[in-house]
Amino acid sequence: MEQISEVLGQLYETKGRVSNSIEQIDRSRDKVTELQHSLEDVDGSAFSEATHDLIHQQLQKFNRYFSTMSEDMYGEPYGVTFEQKSDSKKRYYSFYVFSYNNSSSGKKQGEIAAFDLGYIQFARDENIPVLDFILYDKKELMHGNQLVKIAEEAEQQQIQILFPILSDKLPSKLDEPANIVLRLSQDDKLFRF
Repeated sequence: MEQISEVLGQLYETKGRVSNSIEQIDRSRDKVTELQHSLEDVDGSAFSEATHDLIHQQLQKFNRYFSTMSEDMYGEPYGVTFEQKSDSKKRYYSFYVFSYNNSSSGKKQGEIAAFDLGYIQFARDENIPVLDFILYDKKELMHGNQLVKIAEEAEQQQIQILFPILSDKLPSKLDEPANIVLRLSQDDKLFRF
């Protein structure tokens, strides 16, 4: 009788642990279901007509800056547009730049610069926190006139731009000590090795 009582006590203890685990699993399932419903609500809101209209309005504001910058640089106003897409798992917005012709690599680099400068101006106008600093690479692919325009626009908008470039690709108008932060050569390397 004593052994049966002891085994019964152990079984009740095991039953308590299992019951507690089952309750935790049930609570977790309920939480997952609640989060799935919340996610469905967010998705419904994110792809509502009101959200679509808000994105369109904000893009119109942004495109004023972006198209002005691209027109100053290339004589062609670029802009950003979007469309709603979906795949087997989710819905999403696809944003892309529209331009009037296919761009070369240098022109694509200019397009990126126009986008960045336009976004900083847009963010300032919308009171969105933004860094007034841009770091670039591969700007030697761009024509010197566009580099000068980028530098002039950045100075006018009080935006700091940093780009490494080969000295023979640097336009003479920008080759001034005030514009050069660091010069490297075969004899004067970054880590002095």
